[in-house]
Amino acid sequence: MDNPTFFQNKHTENPVATGESVNIIPTIPETSDTEDIRPLLTDLKFAKLANTESFSSEVGQHAERLGVGLMPEELAELDIAGQEITAQMSLIELKGNEEEYLAKHKDRQNLEGRYTDPRTEPKFVLSQVEEFAKKAGVEYKKIPELEGQIYSPGLKAIISLRVREQITAFFLNKETGRYNPEKHKMVTEQTERYLSLLEQAQADGDIPKDVKAEDILRMVEENIAKLAFQDRVAAENLMGDHGIRHLVGHNITIAEKIFDQLQGHGQQVKAVDRIMAHQVMIDHDMGYAMAPVRDAINIEGVKGQDAGHNLLAAKFISGREEDKNGHFVRIFSTEQISTIHNGILEHDSANIDFRVGDESPEARRTNIESAIHLADNTHAFEDKLPELLYSMPETLETMRLMKVAGEIGDEALIGELKANLIDRIKSIDTFSEDDKEALMMAAQSLNKNSFKFSVGRICGNKPDISIDQLGKAHVEVEESVIHQEAVGLFGQQSYDQLRKFIADLNGMKKEQVTDAMMNQDSIDTEKLEIKLRIREHRSGEKTDYQERIEQLIKNEAFSVFAIEDDRSGAEQKKLESLVKDGASQETIQQAADLMRTGEADTREGKEIIQKRIGDLKDSRRKRLREYMGLSIQ
Repeated sequence: MDNPTFFQNKHTENPVATGESVNIIPTIPETSDTEDIRPLLTDLKFAKLANTESFSSEVGQHAERLGVGLMPEELAELDIAGQEITAQMSLIELKGNEEEYLAKHKDRQNLEGRYTDPRTEPKFVLSQVEEFAKKAGVEYKKIPELEGQIYSPGLKAIISLRVREQITAFFLNKETGRYNPEKHKMVTEQTERYLSLLEQAQADGDIPKDVKAEDILRMVEENIAKLAFQDRVAAENLMGDHGIRHLVGHNITIAEKIFDQLQGHGQQVKAVDRIMAHQVMIDHDMGYAMAPVRDAINIEGVKGQDAGHNLLAAKFISGREEDKNGHFVRIFSTEQISTIHNGILEHDSANIDFRVGDESPEARRTNIESAIHLADNTHAFEDKLPELLYSMPETLETMRLMKVAGEIGDEALIGELKANLIDRIKSIDTFSEDDKEALMMAAQSLNKNSFKFSVGRICGNKPDISIDQLGKAHVEVEESVIHQEAVGLFGQQSYDQLRKFIADLNGMKKEQVTDAMMNQDSIDTEKLEIKLRIREHRSGEKTDYQERIEQLIKNEAFSVFAIEDDRSGAEQKKLESLVKDGASQETIQQAADLMRTGEADTREGKEIIQKRIGDLKDSRRKRLREYMGLSIQ
């Protein structure tokens, strides 16, 4: 992939980024004369040391000491060299943070191999995004009216018109794209908000006053394409959603709400702070869409694949810092890129520390990071379900039937259930061909244990989040009305996903969330309070999704099947545990005696139990095939 994509310009590799040796800036001797200073200007451009940050001013001061007047072009060259050093030092810092993260988490799912894989290089990733866009019929052409123009309110309207066409091509396109009016609306609104924030940040002087309209267009086009690409990748697997519902519908929405509340308490929140939060949310899960992770999820399944995805997404940003001629570095400063990079690298951190009444740059950065952490860690329930379950709630039925097929060891039935679901997907007219292709991939990856990673999310819906005047975060989460029925359908523990939610917000392991904590009205710490509205304290209101699930659960035929199967399944599990877990001969004999046909039945206890297990499997298979409307085999 040597040719740059539309989103990435050609540029000269800088020696620091490519690992080449570079000159170290010498100390300026007191006896230096004019001839000593000018050669140092050249050396300055390729500096690598930490002390080089102050070197440009040191050169200028020494020239003044000697009474040497540097020419205007030399001063300009010195200024450019200083900027290059700052950028190089920033890149070294970003890469250093990545290396530190990698060292801490080297054991995670071949993370080092993924980090060094060429397919996680920004240039390759962007080429995949652009290829996806072209498939959807999105064309990237220059707009003559923008050429050489500085971004302004008048040009914003031109940009908005162009990108709206692209959003439509991605999300209202049954022929070559995807079809989802809800996501089309979310991305359109987010894009308009992003453009308005850029306009305000430009007026505030937080992005360059002379930023080119073409760079803004390129940035926004790239963001839209990345959102669409990530959404497509998320739809083809059974991992919790990492597409538009997560990136925009929850994370960006919640971050904006948090900033509004901080502002309401008198805390400074600038337009550029919101822009950086948007950018973090757009890019923070790009690791899932990169080929080594995407392929592994689709082949091996979802378990453990999330480990280190933030590192790969952070690498995507540090790679943009290397592109010195790219739109990303022409819009964002090195400090802003550092904030975005760190926000991505640590987006799942439990560190929440909002500042109110503190106008320092450090407080603004801390608030950005805290908003990112709180938003990302609170997206855990039904609207984070995988696309297959969210767009087709009847998949829950298929998962329940697959659970039976798996427990009786009937792989052929699992295959038939997948085929039935795929046929259903094909028959839905509201899906585009690309929607169907992605959902069929997800359906094909279903197995007997798929329910374990998804059903628990039907525990609650969107939590309510607020920040008080002291900067303390309050999160109120309500149990779903159908939670008990949903988990009961699969024999899962109640509140398991809620325990994970509490653990993630408090930097704990799920196992550390005790029953005593779950029985409290709230879990309170210095910076965070989690209020629980469960059991009798829940409101009883249902979302549209919950109502659709309830219709399935209360379907008479399905309900009767599930209840009868639960009894057989519980007995099968109990008997299998006697045999597999090495129960004593006496225990096995006692269980077998209850199943003997009479005194003449002299079979060994284990033989009786194995026969009963076989009979239970046969009866469950027969009941399942009858429910599916298949012939009994």
